[in-house]
Amino acid sequence: MIPLALALLPSKPRRTLAYTGLGCRHDTKPQAGCTMGLFGGKDDKKNKPKPDFSNVQSGSSSTAPGPAASAGRTYVVQKGDSLSKIAKREYGNANDWPKIFEANRDIIKDPDLIHPGQTLKIPSA
Repeated sequence: MIPLALALLPSKPRRTLAYTGLGCRHDTKPQAGCTMGLFGGKDDKKNKPKPDFSNVQSGSSSTAPGPAASAGRTYVVQKGDSLSKIAKREYGNANDWPKIFEANRDIIKDPDLIHPGQTLKIPSA
């Protein structure tokens, strides 16, 4: 059996001889697709060119429809309202309140604390 970890003389830093690759196991003989390499030394980082991120642009991309594309309804919170009361009124089931909460996470931090005058998005059922 080939030794899988080999510490070379007491030099710093230690290096490790190992098998890498898809399907490789450290406790068996190398399989097809495994490669052997020397890892853990200073030279590993020295010889590799650093990636160039100078042309990266900020921004985001999504396949989700934007706010203008969603033709959802809104509801203005009244005194005495709760998300479950609003869900009962809008969906017919008070247990659907999480739909309203998830659609309004940007303005509701605690589902038990909504305030009169808040305008909530009501997602379709």
